[in-house]
Amino acid sequence: MGFAFPFRFDSGSGVVSTSEGDIHLRESLAMLLQTELDERVLRREHGAGLRALLHGPMNTAFLQLVRHQVGRAVVEHEPRVRLVDLRVSPGEEGVLDIDVVYQVRRSQRTQRMTITLPTRI
Repeated sequence: MGFAFPFRFDSGSGVVSTSEGDIHLRESLAMLLQTELDERVLRREHGAGLRALLHGPMNTAFLQLVRHQVGRAVVEHEPRVRLVDLRVSPGEEGVLDIDVVYQVRRSQRTQRMTITLPTRI
């Protein structure tokens, strides 16, 4: 169990929202992929570092670089999962779709999540 991501307060009780289990794991992966390298003071290597890449040309080399960064981040920083498949593709105009398939080590269940990031801010 941990703080929910994105960070928020429960509208009924006013306390900080929490999550647990597969939901917390999914939120942790989303936070990992949206964290820049050097963003966390005590864990500078934590994150995927994608924001710096998102203005690159949408070509095969760019997509492979994003795939490498995401794969590295998941393998190095999320020991609760085993990466099964990872696909990076251009989405609608101005977005990048990152499809992550992973197996939760504790339950052996396979999960899928898609993160959509803007390529232009």
